[in-house]
Amino acid sequence: MKTNEKLAKELKDAVSNIHGMNYLIDKGIVMFKPETRCVEVHYLLWHTFSKQGLVKFCHSLYFNMEMKLVASKQPLIQGEPITIWVNYGSVPNEYGKMGVVKMCRYNSVTGFEVV
Repeated sequence: MKTNEKLAKELKDAVSNIHGMNYLIDKGIVMFKPETRCVEVHYLLWHTFSKQGLVKFCHSLYFNMEMKLVASKQPLIQGEPITIWVNYGSVPNEYGKMGVVKMCRYNSVTGFEVV
């Protein structure tokens, strides 16, 4: 069982997380599509994370997708993964990719699944 201090920290982190994610959404860096359980992320943001940081970021995306589903009154199926797409834009970049690329599926319980 969690102590009140641990629970308070988790709630504080969640609130900070929501405000931070709202900023990224407002700037068009992250786009949620609850109807298809997809998230589109700008490539510069995607490539700034280390492997461990990417896991935390994807968990944050998963949490925020659940909030979007609840807010839009869509059914919330526990354990159903989200699909993460990375938008590389329409001009060539340092990663040699263009357009929207399907990167992975992420589930908060099982982790990453390569697509």
